[in-house]
Amino acid sequence: MSKSKVHSSKGNNRKAHRNGIKKVQKHTSVSPVGVNQKYLLNAHRSRVGKTNKAAEKK
Repeated sequence: MSKSKVHSSKGNNRKAHRNGIKKVQKHTSVSPVGVNQKYLLNAHRSRVGKTNKAAEKK
């Protein structure tokens, strides 16, 4: 009896590169569910304040 084939990668590299090997897309924002409410309100107010001050300077 012949030995059984363990592994073959014939053409797999070419097949993988046909459509390109892509990086996994990262999520840009994290869900605020379960985050401290005081922190969320403070972060929101600081963001609003930054945009208002930038608009007043112009």
